[in-house]
Amino acid sequence: PKQMQKFCDSIEKGDLIQDIKKQADDNNFEYSENIQSKVLISDTRTMGRSTCFISYKDDGQVSDTSYMND
Repeated sequence: PKQMQKFCDSIEKGDLIQDIKKQADDNNFEYSENIQSKVLISDTRTMGRSTCFISYKDDGQVSDTSYMND
């Protein structure tokens, strides 16, 4: 969970969502995307209990992030 929280906390508003997805891949995190411009990134080693929620704008820039550890 600490690795996911550190990852989520490192994301800044204005970062590009494509770059974040690549970083997620590099860290062996899973991500899923919905049609409402949101991406959920989870650490499979915690069985999805450690999750970073990312909202982004139409131009692909991050607008908000939040972290949840169930």
